[in-house]
Amino acid sequence: MYQSEAHEGATGIVKKRMDAMSEMACAMKIIANMVKERRELDLNEVAVLGRTIASRAADIPTQFPDTADSRTGQRTEARPTIWERWPEFTSRAQRLEEEGEHLVATARTGTASAIGSQFKSLGKACRSCHKDFRKKKKGPEAASSSENDCTAVLTQLSQ
Repeated sequence: MYQSEAHEGATGIVKKRMDAMSEMACAMKIIANMVKERRELDLNEVAVLGRTIASRAADIPTQFPDTADSRTGQRTEARPTIWERWPEFTSRAQRLEEEGEHLVATARTGTASAIGSQFKSLGKACRSCHKDFRKKKKGPEAASSSENDCTAVLTQLSQ
C-alpha cells in the first residue's frame, strides 16, 4: 500500500507526523533490504538514511502536542498513553534518535555485520514505541509498502 493512501484524510499535525513516520519507515525498509542482501549495501546511503531517521526521531516530541487535534485528529494512530506517559515517550524518541546516530557512525567505520547489528538495535527502538504508543493497524492499513513506494515517499518528502 502506498503510504499516502494509508494517511488519506489526515490533516494538520497528524498528517505532518504520519509523513515523518512514513519517511522513517521507508528508510528502515531500504536499509533492511541491504542488511538482508536483497539490495547492494551502500554505506553512504545507509549513513544518509540513518541521519534521516535520527533527524525525524528528534522531532517526534514536537509532533505530539497535547491538543485535541493531536490526540483525536482524523486517522491518528496515537494512543492516549503518549500523553499519560510523556517522559517515557520522549525518552524512547531520544533513544531512537541515538540509535539512528549510531547507525550513521557505524556506516562510516563499520562492516556489513556491524551495520546489521546496529540496524537490529535501531529496529528494537522503533518497535518499543509502536508497542506501547501506537494503535494497532487493521485491514488494508496494515499492508506494507514496497521499496518502490518508499523511494517515492522519500523523494516526495525531501522536496
